[in-house]
Amino acid sequence: MISWTSKFNKGITVILLLILAFGVNFFLTVTYLESRAATSSKVYESVTRAFEYLKQRQQEDGGFAEPGSLSSEKLTAWAVCSIAAGGRDPGRWIKGGSSPVEYLLKSVKKAAKLTDLSSYCIAVCAAGKDPRNFGGVDLVERIKSNLKPDGQIGSLINEHMWAMIALAAAGEKIPESCSRWLAARQNIDGGFGYSEQSGSDPDDTGAALQALIAGGMERENPVIKRALVYLKFCQAEDGGFSWQTEASNVASTAWAVQGLFALGEDANSESWKSSSGKTPIDYLLSMQKEDGHFRHSENLDSYPCWMTVQVIPALLRQPFPISSKDGQNGAPAPSYSAGSSADWDSYDEEMSSEPLSENDDSDSEDSHRRVNTTGSDGYSPEKTRKAEPISLKDQMKSPNIKDEKSSSFGFFVTVCLGYGALLALAYMVVSAIYAW
Repeated sequence: MISWTSKFNKGITVILLLILAFGVNFFLTVTYLESRAATSSKVYESVTRAFEYLKQRQQEDGGFAEPGSLSSEKLTAWAVCSIAAGGRDPGRWIKGGSSPVEYLLKSVKKAAKLTDLSSYCIAVCAAGKDPRNFGGVDLVERIKSNLKPDGQIGSLINEHMWAMIALAAAGEKIPESCSRWLAARQNIDGGFGYSEQSGSDPDDTGAALQALIAGGMERENPVIKRALVYLKFCQAEDGGFSWQTEASNVASTAWAVQGLFALGEDANSESWKSSSGKTPIDYLLSMQKEDGHFRHSENLDSYPCWMTVQVIPALLRQPFPISSKDGQNGAPAPSYSAGSSADWDSYDEEMSSEPLSENDDSDSEDSHRRVNTTGSDGYSPEKTRKAEPISLKDQMKSPNIKDEKSSSFGFFVTVCLGYGALLALAYMVVSAIYAW
């Protein structure tokens, strides 16, 4: 028979082991929460600086332009989406008496290509305007007029994907045939390409994921799983995504990240860390310059405004379609709430605009992809005026902050349940020892 001294020693040993386990768990919890908070802070600071830069690129006509270029309809449409992704009202970004929404209103009748119609529709919905009567144009019907009996919209896979996203933004029920047509164009490696003759790339694969989810495809569908495997294959050591063995670039990474968030995947989690410990979010943050714009890649700094408007929604965990601040037009809410941050009102003093040239080529058919081979390295950004600071209250309303707090709370609850289980185990063990 075991003496009481022996039982007492065993009990003390068990208690000490449990205290050690509690200490380890507490350390891991604190480390995790501090890491999440640090990332949230970095993302918020990054997006704030990006908006500061974007404000400098707004022109007197309300539109947005690259340095030395005229305002571009496509760039302005993407800028509207980025502004809305931050929970802000694009209609209140005033320059020269005009907003980017008013700029698009004046030029919408010139839109002829399907990709143009889709980008207009997505931006108009993000701004909370009516896509069925925007400047007298029914963008929804014009997009639907390209729908073929087999479910294909347009001619290219890229056109089809963005048309699906645009229809979803407008609250349209997307025919199942559209998703089936797109799923059937998945390449053997799991990715999607720009056209049926193109190889896979992370850009279009990310866009395809957003389109398929917008079309109602379930997360567990084999098409989705194969696409995730492909994206994992494309992830580089720096955490970003590369295209055709080239170095990682922010354009490819942003669309891939939005595709992940559309699925509910956390692009900043352990599962998306590269072998060097970097996530796609780490990569995007590393590409930002002092003035707030984002480089295209480590060795190329081209189309700074294009890159910036594409990165902002990705950092804010906002996949397409992006709903308006007020969730109007029946647009489905994104996977992550747009938040309720205070609007970035127009400046009291108008900023002087730069001389404009006629060489704006950012409005070409495929500028998103073309920046892989075009652009000027060594771009020297102009001096910018600091934007008005955002209060801490508004900062904590940032979409990314909300998501990080929510995720951290879930982790905290999980750890507390683990503590509860350990305490219950300790009670049972000690009770068994003394009963013995």
